[in-house]
Amino acid sequence: LDLGAAYAFAHYRFREFTDDQGGNYSGNRLSGAPPHQLSATLDLEAPFGPYLRLSYQFTDAFPMRDDNSAFSEAWGIAHAKAGYVLTLQAWTLEACAGVQNFTNTRYAAMIQINATAFGSQLPRYYYPGLPRNAYMELRVKRAF
Repeated sequence: LDLGAAYAFAHYRFREFTDDQGGNYSGNRLSGAPPHQLSATLDLEAPFGPYLRLSYQFTDAFPMRDDNSAFSEAWGIAHAKAGYVLTLQAWTLEACAGVQNFTNTRYAAMIQINATAFGSQLPRYYYPGLPRNAYMELRVKRAF
């Protein structure tokens, strides 16, 4: 059993910031910086081969513009991976399968800060993250 977690708190604000057009953003929250981020993992591994890994990632809402007029949404995604490792003399065989974003959460994997519009279109802030997806792996290793 192995449990891990990492948390980041970012209370970033512009100390003094005016742009070329005279906008004063002093004191505003820093665009692109989520105040809270969390990553957590739970690993279960049996001494005879099977294992399970669960992970979760949370990102808090944050301003997408320097004037703090638009904010992203907070999101959290979870992943799972299960497998089996078999060692036979100098050979190690591993088979596993996993599901990423198993709750099928809609989230933005990347956000364009201070996005601008082109023509009559709205600014494109969001670049979507992957929906639920699955994978399988088979590994063969030989020790020399």
